[in-house]
Amino acid sequence: MNHQKTTPNKKFSLRNTLVARYVVQTIAVVGLTGWLSFRNEQKSVNELINQIGNKVTANVKKHFQTFADTTYQFIQINAAAIRVGNLDFTDDTKIARYFWE
Repeated sequence: MNHQKTTPNKKFSLRNTLVARYVVQTIAVVGLTGWLSFRNEQKSVNELINQIGNKVTANVKKHFQTFADTTYQFIQINAAAIRVGNLDFTDDTKIARYFWE
């Protein structure tokens, strides 16, 4: 009696080949779709960040300009009041009343 072990045929069946092919294709398509989606979302987020940053910068600039203009006007009004003699720095009560108003 010959006790040789027979090795199974290592060829893939048509069924296994087709299943493996579709699994690999599906994984490739899903992976590519996910990667493209990620890149698109990353680009959108960066654009949104830039837009928000520009709006915040514009608002800060506008508020600062308003503050600076108001301060400049305040100084100009007080300088004019000093020039015409409406502010007497020797009378603390008048100065306090003037700035309170």
